[in-house]
Amino acid sequence: MRKKFRTFSLRFATVMAIAGSTLWYVVALIQDRPSWLRGVSWQWGRFTPTLTGTRLALLLGLAVIWLLALAWVTRRRATWSRRQIGLLLLWSILFTPTAQLVIAAQHRVQPLSVAFLTTTLPKLGFFYDGVRISDPNTYIREHVENMPTYLGVHQRTQPFGWSLAFWAAWRVWERFPTVADRVGQWLLRYDCTAYNFHDMSRAQIASATLQMSLVFLSGLGAIPLFGLARRFFSPAVARLALVAYPLIPGFLVFQAYIDVLYALVTLVVLWLAVEALMRPGRRAWWPAVGLGGVMAFISLFSIGVLINIVFINFFLILYIALRQPTWPGVRRWVGINAAMGAALLALWLAVWFIWGVFGLDILAVGQGIHADIRITYPVWLLFNLYDAGIFMGLPWLLLALGGGGWSLWRVLRRRHQAGDVWLLGWSLFLLLLNASGQVRAETGRLWLFLAVPGMLAGVATLARIGGWPPICEPGTGYQAPDADMPAAPRRWVLYLVFVVFGLQAVVTGCFLSGPPRGAAAPERQTRLPMSSLPLDYRLGDGIALQGYNVTRQADAVDLTLYWRSLGWVYADELVFVHLLDGRNQTVSQQDRPPQLPTWCWTPGEVVTDHYVLGVNAGIQHPLHLEIGMYSWPAGTRLPVTPAVSNDAIVIPLPDTTP
Repeated sequence: MRKKFRTFSLRFATVMAIAGSTLWYVVALIQDRPSWLRGVSWQWGRFTPTLTGTRLALLLGLAVIWLLALAWVTRRRATWSRRQIGLLLLWSILFTPTAQLVIAAQHRVQPLSVAFLTTTLPKLGFFYDGVRISDPNTYIREHVENMPTYLGVHQRTQPFGWSLAFWAAWRVWERFPTVADRVGQWLLRYDCTAYNFHDMSRAQIASATLQMSLVFLSGLGAIPLFGLARRFFSPAVARLALVAYPLIPGFLVFQAYIDVLYALVTLVVLWLAVEALMRPGRRAWWPAVGLGGVMAFISLFSIGVLINIVFINFFLILYIALRQPTWPGVRRWVGINAAMGAALLALWLAVWFIWGVFGLDILAVGQGIHADIRITYPVWLLFNLYDAGIFMGLPWLLLALGGGGWSLWRVLRRRHQAGDVWLLGWSLFLLLLNASGQVRAETGRLWLFLAVPGMLAGVATLARIGGWPPICEPGTGYQAPDADMPAAPRRWVLYLVFVVFGLQAVVTGCFLSGPPRGAAAPERQTRLPMSSLPLDYRLGDGIALQGYNVTRQADAVDLTLYWRSLGWVYADELVFVHLLDGRNQTVSQQDRPPQLPTWCWTPGEVVTDHYVLGVNAGIQHPLHLEIGMYSWPAGTRLPVTPAVSNDAIVIPLPDTTP
C-alpha cells in the first residue's frame, strides 16, 4: 500500500511540475514578461493577434477537432484495424497544415500570405537569386567565389540547391503562361506594396509556390514517425504521437521555412536507417540505398545534412551496443555508412567533374562565414535547451529528458528494451550537441530536426507515467502486440499533459509567429459604397472609374475615387488629380500611384483611392477636378472611353463649403 502511494505521489508531482511550468510559460508569453522570456542579447519577435469572432471560431474549431482525435485514440480497445490506422494517419497528415493555416489566420486575412512572405524574405536570398539566374551552369561554377557576396545570410553559407530549385520552378511555370499569370498575380497580392516584385514576371513570382508547399508537405512526416514509433514502442504510443505531431510549436511558428523540410528529412533518413539495420536479409538493402540517395540529394541544399549523418550513426551505434549481436550489427552499420558515403561521393564527384566545384570548398567557405556571423550570449548552454523546449513543446522536452535518465538506469540494471535505446539516444545526443557549442543562439529552427523524435520520446515517457506498457521488443516491428489504454483513473495523466501541450503550442504559434514584414494589402472589395456618386469611364483596357465622393472644405478638397479592375493590370499606372480654378489654371495637384498599386489589382476588384488637395484663400471660382492615369515612366496618358479632352475626366466642384 505504501509503495503504491509513493508511486502515485511521484507520478502526481511529476505531472503537476510539467503542467505548472508549461502554464507559467503560457501566461508569461501572453503578458510578455519577464524580459528574458524571448531571449537575452537578441529576442524572438512577438506578435499580438487581434482576436475577432472569426479568428476565435477558427481556434475553437482547431481545439475541438484535436481534442476529439485525442479522445478517439485513447478509447479502450484491444486492437486497431488497418482502416482505423489509415484514417488516423490521414487525419494527422491533413491536420498538420490546417493547424498552421489557422495560426496564420490570427494575423492575416489571407493565411497563405505568411508562407509567401517567408519564402520571399530578402535575408534568405534563395528566391530572389533563383528567379534571376540566367545561366545555371555559370551560377554553379561561380557559386563558391560568389558566396561571400550574396544578399541572404543563408545563401552565403549553403550550397546552390535552393536557388537552382527556384530557377527550375520559374522555368516550369513559364511553360504554362496562363496559369502562371493567375497564380503569380494572386501571390503578388499578398505583398504587392513591395516594389521588389515589380520587375518580376508572374512566372517568377509563381515559383514561390515551391517553398510555400512546405506548409502542406509538413504533414507527410506523420508517415515515417508512425513507422519509427511502431519499431520501438507500442501501437498506443504510435497513435498518441500522431495526435501530438500536428501541433509541434516549431511547425506553427516557422511556417514554410526551409528548416521544416529538414525536420521531415530527419524522420525519413532515421526511418530508413532503422529499417536497414533491423530488416532481415536482402530486405535491408533498399532502405540502405534509399538512405544514401536521400542524403546525397539533400546535401545539394544544405550542409546541415552532416548533422543528420552524425545523429544516425550515434543512434545506430548505441542500438547495436545495447540490443543487437555485435558483429552482425557492425556489418549492417558498415553497409549503411557505405551506402551513404558512396551516394555522397558519386554526386559530388559528378558536380566537380561537370562544373569544377569541390564540395569541401563550399563547406569551408560556408563554415568560415558562419563563424564570422555567429550570434552568442553568455548563458547559451541553458537557453539552447530552453529554445528546444519552446519549439518542440515544453512537456515533451521535460518528459524526454526524464525518460532518458530513466532509461539510463534501466540500461545500467540490464533491464532495458528497444524503446530505452530511443529515449537514451535522443537525450544523450541533445545534451552532447548542446555542450559542443556548435550553436550558441537562435536555435529554435535548428532544433526542428530533433523536435519530432524528441516528441516521440516524451510521449513514450508519458505512457510509462500513465501506467501502461509503452515499449515493444525489437524485431516485432509492425506485428508488435497492442497495449490497451490504462484505466480511467490513470488517464488523467495523459489528458492533462496533452491539454497543456496543446495550449502552449497554440499560444506560442499565435504570439511568436505572424507576418514576417510589412502590412497586408487591403482586403479585396467588389462592391461600390452605396454613398458613392456614379461615374462610368474606362481607362485603357483594364481599368474603370466607376464612382467618387468629394467634400469641399474651406482650405481643402477631400476626394475619394473608386476604381474597378476589369482584368489583370501588369503596368505601373499613376493617377493624376488636378484642381483647376475658373481660369483653367492648376492651383493644386497630386500625381502618384493609387493607394494600392495597379499591378496589384485583381479582376473585378474595387479599389478605394483617397486624395486631399489644398485650396488657397481668394481662389477664383468655379473649381473643377481633372482626373486620369498615365503610364510610368513613359508619361503617356491612358485613353479614356467615352472620349474626353486630353484624356482627363472632369468633375465639377460646388462653389460653397459645408
